[in-house]
Amino acid sequence: MKLSVTDVLAENSSIIYLRKLFTSAIHLLCIDDHPDILTILCDGTFCSPIFKCKPVDSYEDALCAIRGAVLYHCWILDLTLRKYNDGLDLLKLKPNFPWRVVLSGAQSMDDATEAIRAGCFGVFDKMSFFQRHINKFIAEVCALSTLSFMLKARLPSRFNMFEILLKKNIWTPKEWSDLYCLNEYDIRKTCVENSGLTAKQFLYLYHTLRSILISDCQKIPIDSNGSACEEIIKDSDSIIECADFVLTHIDSIYGPLYLKQYS
Repeated sequence: MKLSVTDVLAENSSIIYLRKLFTSAIHLLCIDDHPDILTILCDGTFCSPIFKCKPVDSYEDALCAIRGAVLYHCWILDLTLRKYNDGLDLLKLKPNFPWRVVLSGAQSMDDATEAIRAGCFGVFDKMSFFQRHINKFIAEVCALSTLSFMLKARLPSRFNMFEILLKKNIWTPKEWSDLYCLNEYDIRKTCVENSGLTAKQFLYLYHTLRSILISDCQKIPIDSNGSACEEIIKDSDSIIECADFVLTHIDSIYGPLYLKQYS
């Protein structure tokens, strides 16, 4: 019998406490004109209590949400709402906002390329999402949302330095500096400037929140497509160590992130 991510992380007291502490901290905007898709995304898939999901089913309502007072850390959007590619127009409203994933039924490489050019981080086809790649989609949205939350939904200086965390498990500032070819001082300085956290605090909080989110959202048995989940299981001891570290240093981590404003 295969373990799930939830099985691996469910019993750790630090993770249980942190899951409660970060309740409704990450605001997720889901934009699609199909009510069933919104239900699947908001109620079925991204159901972690750390997420606060906002479902939007029209271009006009999406525009209001984007221009409103709520800071959305990550968007999931379709490219076609009221008319062909009006979702692309929404992407173009914030060209320097990388924290977005397109889930589209357009099935056009040209549309996908245009969406990437407009600033979204990734593009998933709806058919693939339901049939083959839901694990990859969940892992990407969870990781991207966590990183955006920690960087306060801004495009950071040296974005590529943070983007590498979405592709590799990096556990120490030294490993980070080696992979990014930047000295440790600059790594630490960039972290403090963009998040108010030290490099070690940043890495440990990122691993913990990302892992909790995937454990909450992952409902499918792990298979060959669940590589992100398999990595979490493989590194579960390190993730629990991260959670213990975050809990020990919560006073210094809690303040800079202004978690209470999202509760």
